[in-house]
Amino acid sequence: HPSVVPVVGVMWALPGMSENIPVLVTECCELGSLTSVLENQTMELDFLKQLDITKDLADALAYLHAQDMHLRPALTSKLCGVHLNKHVRAKLRVPLTSLISMQGDSDARHQPPGFLRTRPQKSPELQDVYQFGLGITQLHTVGPGVSSSGIFFDKPEQMLEGCAMTTSTYCELERTRGHGFAVLLRECCAIDPHMRPTFTQIVERLEALGSEVMQVAQHSSHEHVPVTVSDAPNFARSFSRGHGAQNKCKHGADSLLYELFPAKVAESLKCGRFPDPEPYPSVSLFFSDIVGYTDLCSKLAPEEIMDMLHRLYSRFDTLAQNLRLFKVETIGDAYMCASNLLHPEPEAHAAQMAAFAFSVCAAANQVPVCESNPELGNIHIRVGIHAGPVMGAVVGFLNRRFSLFGDTGVCRGGSA
Repeated sequence: HPSVVPVVGVMWALPGMSENIPVLVTECCELGSLTSVLENQTMELDFLKQLDITKDLADALAYLHAQDMHLRPALTSKLCGVHLNKHVRAKLRVPLTSLISMQGDSDARHQPPGFLRTRPQKSPELQDVYQFGLGITQLHTVGPGVSSSGIFFDKPEQMLEGCAMTTSTYCELERTRGHGFAVLLRECCAIDPHMRPTFTQIVERLEALGSEVMQVAQHSSHEHVPVTVSDAPNFARSFSRGHGAQNKCKHGADSLLYELFPAKVAESLKCGRFPDPEPYPSVSLFFSDIVGYTDLCSKLAPEEIMDMLHRLYSRFDTLAQNLRLFKVETIGDAYMCASNLLHPEPEAHAAQMAAFAFSVCAAANQVPVCESNPELGNIHIRVGIHAGPVMGAVVGFLNRRFSLFGDTGVCRGGSA
């Protein structure tokens, strides 16, 4: 399985260890353990990477517990057995003890006050679900150098009923990841194992919750730190400790990056990876151009043309921002943007784009062609919208930009 660390072999006589103690030899993961990455102040692990790690680990455990091999609990405390490869994808290193012997009830080691006498549970998968819930909750809510004791071992009156999670932690998850994600982790941390989902169910729910988590996380980030989705406290895990001018420079660069690219593409570029093309099954596209633009170019100086476009596109940008649209590009007098791409709006993106089209037509009619030459009147535009599937990709390596490909972008209906 791609999210399980492959075993190369077994050694029985490792130098410095007692004889007849088997040691698994596994494939090396370039970034080491997840724990060491979280402690590394030079690395970043924002919400997109956290979500990828969550899905990778759930996939691995769903696969392992579906095998007919009587697997013992495979997850250790604080996800110590989780490692990251060079692409920051999680791989689970299955301990030898989970294959040959039961090491006691892992739930008992992490139960809050009042629950320590709970009868040991027998299901290895549900014990792993419990450790998964504890570890992933910590991953998404605790910053580097912050103790995790307040998440699970607070006063009994502050605990969620029947759950090894504090009320404040649940509220933080709900605010920064969405209601569905918070409920899922709450169920994973349930004291009663029969209340916990299986890993197959967790994988299905994570897949369904993906767009909601990204939308809530981005909104939460911009709401609390108006810079990037990588810098919000207790949500996007940033380990950079730069101060002063260096920190401001980094924030400015990140802000620009997230304006030019969707979050997933921006994260790949920040990590030095070339982003994979991504299909978008249904988006709405908007196109516009200026009526008589060629004639205007012959009458106005270049700086007057640039001023006209700046005044016009600034209005367009404000309307697009208010409707949470993604500005794809401008070429001369042509303006293109997309809905249901940056912020998921599967049921309303077409109506959203239609509202934008009417708004920009009205806005353009209020913008003078040349402020110093009022007899030229105001700007008139042609607009067209189209909906359908597209493929998004970054092409080339110079002056990179995010482009959309497909028939949806070719068929541009127009109206005066």
